[in-house]
Amino acid sequence: MQFRPKNKYLLVEMAEEKKPEDKTSGFILPDDYKKTETHKVVKLITASSGSTFIDAQNSFILVPVNMIEEVKAFGKSYHLVPENAVYGVFYR
Repeated sequence: MQFRPKNKYLLVEMAEEKKPEDKTSGFILPDDYKKTETHKVVKLITASSGSTFIDAQNSFILVPVNMIEEVKAFGKSYHLVPENAVYGVFYR
C-alpha cells in the first residue's frame, strides 16, 4: 500500500544522524540531560500534487522539529511536514 500526502503536506523520512564522538568537557551535566534540537534535516520522499517541492523529491530539507508529525496507519509510521514549514532544500 502506498501513501500519498495531500493538502500541501510532505512525506519525509528521518535522516540517519552521525553521533559525534563522546568528548569530555569542563561542564558537569545531570545524567538525564538531553540536548534539544530546534531543527532537523529530513529526506523528502514525496510531495502532495501541486506542491512547489515536487521537483525536490529524494532531496534533503531543513524543517523545525516541532512541525514533524508522526502518523500511524496500517501498521506503519509516516512522518509528515507542512509545506510552509520548510526552511530550505539541500540539492545534490
